[in-house]
Amino acid sequence: MADLPEPEPARADPQAAATGRPARPGLRNQIAENPLLTLLGSIIAVLLVFTLGTTNLRMSDTNARMDRLEDRMDSIEDRVINIDLKLTALIAALNATEEVDAALEGRLLQPDAGE
Repeated sequence: MADLPEPEPARADPQAAATGRPARPGLRNQIAENPLLTLLGSIIAVLLVFTLGTTNLRMSDTNARMDRLEDRMDSIEDRVINIDLKLTALIAALNATEEVDAALEGRLLQPDAGE
């Protein structure tokens, strides 16, 4: 039977030997020692990715609301312009420009003053 070489003794980390404290365990060892911490870390990472992914959706919803509000304000402005045009046409039809000018200047005409 062949002689198998004896395993080498575990080498101490040179950094750990210099500082006098043991080396930090690797990631695989940490996962094996504390699976709950690993699970919670994974859940936090998934929630962070989900939050970052839904930010774009929330921004697009906000933009859609703003667009609807702008459209509503434009329609109200169009209605005001339409009312203004109708009043201008009515005043012109009544040929009451002298009375309107007097009212805008802050003076009222007397009904018998024109005679």
